[in-house]
Amino acid sequence: MATQFFALAEPDMSAGPSVGFHEVDEQASAIQYKSIFKSMLSAAKIMISKARTIDGSVCTILLYTLLATYPATANGQVPASAEFESSVNAAFHKIRTITFAGADSVLIGVISTIDVGSDGRLVITDEVGEQAILFEGNGNFVAHLEARLCNPGVVFYPTGAKIKPDSSVLVLGTSPWGFLFDKYGLCKSSLSTDFVGLGQNELVLDGSDKMIGMYDTGTGHVLRFMNDSGQITKEVSLPISPAPGVDYRWAGGGLVKTEKYLYFAVPSSSALTQLDLEGRPVQVFESKNSWFRPINRDVPDPFDSISVDRHMRRIVQNRSMVDNVLLLDHDLVMIQYHNGDRRFGLQVFDEAGNLVTEILGVADYFHHAYDGLAYRVVQPDIDERGNLPNPYVEVYEYRVR
Repeated sequence: MATQFFALAEPDMSAGPSVGFHEVDEQASAIQYKSIFKSMLSAAKIMISKARTIDGSVCTILLYTLLATYPATANGQVPASAEFESSVNAAFHKIRTITFAGADSVLIGVISTIDVGSDGRLVITDEVGEQAILFEGNGNFVAHLEARLCNPGVVFYPTGAKIKPDSSVLVLGTSPWGFLFDKYGLCKSSLSTDFVGLGQNELVLDGSDKMIGMYDTGTGHVLRFMNDSGQITKEVSLPISPAPGVDYRWAGGGLVKTEKYLYFAVPSSSALTQLDLEGRPVQVFESKNSWFRPINRDVPDPFDSISVDRHMRRIVQNRSMVDNVLLLDHDLVMIQYHNGDRRFGLQVFDEAGNLVTEILGVADYFHHAYDGLAYRVVQPDIDERGNLPNPYVEVYEYRVR
């Protein structure tokens, strides 16, 4: 029996989960709910690819389950590229699309994270395919980054990856938390046992021999300054946000570094805090307007899953949450939000704290930024043959100066 996919539209999850939706991931943000849906579809793609004899009825059941789990919204449509382009064209212009060559040999479930190096190459992680892959800037395959080459038999699931200034690659993941690869994709070593895993947007590379990570303790955040193997050299406490419990349980925010400053934001606050390079606060950037709906309370106990499940949804429903912080250019920082039914928004600040760009009600968000370019990941619809193609990346140039 031939296997067929039914045509599905991704629900608009920018407002968060629908009423009655059971908790999937205690730290999932609205962005992650969208990614979960894409990931489940991509998992079906991988399952069929790896099990060619699977009965079509299994796929039918799986896809109907997806529909039941993620109910359609009023329009029920994936934000089209044309819609997104139109919503950001006051500041960003699409200049190219990167597709990943070698479709017969490189199967990508979902692009979970993306990083671009100074050499122009890209590294992605795919949490569905449990892989990290290095590509040339044009999308040509370079190498799979496999931890087992350093440690045969290790069970390691990549969750993020960074290209260092010397073109080597740091891959983050589950215990033992991280591995270093050379520019050809060969595994060099694992990180120090001091190093504790963290998200893609919470780690910055300070040259080729140092790193800085932003860690959430549940009662606040700390910066850990580390050498290139992850050994801690210094720890600095950061200012406490209005809702540290929400921050602990909700993915978002992030840390970036320029030549002069560090900048960080947490999920629960629209404030962008500027620090000196030692981690000391300098000033806070924040430009509020009626579009923002700030979080005004916290969970009673961030370590109590039952309590979090009971309180979190009411606290974050239709409230503004920070999705990520990106270094748009050497002196420009972009902070992105989602705001319930008002979709996504972005603000760009210069080093003096001036608001350079503000775009609200955007159809989607950027996943990465570097050197005046912003990168958006797109998952194509199922094609006429019932296949779910590999995701691709749209590249936008920032033109406000």
